[in-house]
Amino acid sequence: MSGKIVNKFMELKERREKRLGSKLTLEKISIDTGIAYTTIMRWAKDQVVRYDDKILVALCEYFEVNLSELIDYEK
Repeated sequence: MSGKIVNKFMELKERREKRLGSKLTLEKISIDTGIAYTTIMRWAKDQVVRYDDKILVALCEYFEVNLSELIDYEK
């Protein structure tokens, strides 16, 4: 029995785009958050294998969400 971490990055990106009324590039998110572009790309492609607390905090603040809205655990 094993669960998995569910990455909701793209869902939050789309939600923010709707709220702002404009498209967000991964480069813009990288610049706005101070997170390396390659890291943002991994989040967008759901290829994250390490969840660094500084990255989690920066993304939660950027998307204005709680951690459980950014990542979730499914059994």
